[in-house]
Amino acid sequence: MTTTATALSSTQAGTPRTPKAGSVGRAGLAAAAAAAAVDLAIFLAARAADASFSVRFSAGQTPMRIGSGQVVFFSCVALAVGTGLTALAASRLRRGVRAGQRVGTVIALVSTIAPLSLHTDSGTKVALTSMHLLAGAIFVIAMQRVGSSQSATRGA
Repeated sequence: MTTTATALSSTQAGTPRTPKAGSVGRAGLAAAAAAAAVDLAIFLAARAADASFSVRFSAGQTPMRIGSGQVVFFSCVALAVGTGLTALAASRLRRGVRAGQRVGTVIALVSTIAPLSLHTDSGTKVALTSMHLLAGAIFVIAMQRVGSSQSATRGA
């Protein structure tokens, strides 16, 4: 009986564990809530500093106003999509969470092109760009915690 338990333990210890979708999902949910809160705080601070949040994608377009609800909604949606894709990658790839982090970093950086190219005041551009970068950073940090907890479990 002892020999079987020892053999089973060593086999399990040698098997690399991948994060379960649930742990990625919980981390993503927490990240979405944190990103929404941070982005909302940036929005409110920028509004207090007279950023208009009135944007146009082209010079001839009628301005569209960005509100707090849109900020919270899109922060949550972006992180939910990233979390879903990372959970899928984690279930199929050995380093799926790491891949999700890298893709999240690239998307956060590339997505700053949109607010920087808007026809709006500089305060709005800075606030929106900050929101994109911080939401990306929050996602990457949350997924790092998933990867770290999995590494700690493997080492135990």
